[in-house]
Amino acid sequence: MPNLKKALELSKNNGDEFAVLVGDLTHVGSKKELREVKEILDQTELKYYAIPGNHDLYSAKKLSQDPTEYFSEIIGRPYNQVLIHNCIFLFINNSDEEKGISQEQMKFIKKNLAEKGDKMLFIFLHEPVYHPDSRYLMGYRSDFVSKQRLELLDLFKTASPSAIFTGHLHHSSFWEKYGLKFYVAGAVTSQRNWQTPRFLEVKIFENGKFSVIERVVIE
Repeated sequence: MPNLKKALELSKNNGDEFAVLVGDLTHVGSKKELREVKEILDQTELKYYAIPGNHDLYSAKKLSQDPTEYFSEIIGRPYNQVLIHNCIFLFINNSDEEKGISQEQMKFIKKNLAEKGDKMLFIFLHEPVYHPDSRYLMGYRSDFVSKQRLELLDLFKTASPSAIFTGHLHHSSFWEKYGLKFYVAGAVTSQRNWQTPRFLEVKIFENGKFSVIERVVIE
């Protein structure tokens, strides 16, 4: 977890307003691991939003009926939407590889996408909903969840977000498809990482444009 602290400090020093963590904050999602992450997040004193990854559900899945119980208790809501500077930031929890997105969350997503208006919209998920070179997309283990992925894609096409950000693959990339911009953030950890540790920095401008810069974490 030292790299997480370094990444957050670098982000804060660069003047970033807040950080978004797109899941896999831990190895197995134990309360101990989640508390360690929470301590780092709070010590950095940088505002943050986080969604769970599939790894963050493992422990709760074994011991609780709600796989997001530990994450919700220690980190915060597993999905959310916030409005900052007239930009909408939609955080979606698609980390449950067997059950997918709950009906309650799907209603939440549809309602907020329908009410977007003319605001800039940035969407964050853990597992990618599109990638031309990877089979590890949302639903790769479940036909039901795969259908939800296609449903989300249709919703995104209609809503026309400025960008969609995901994680999961431990390798950064960018693709345009269906009139949408898909960014996969690299991982800040050194373990099981195809690249040097890194994260994405997003700058949003008053003219409605934005830039995405890749920042490398020096170990």
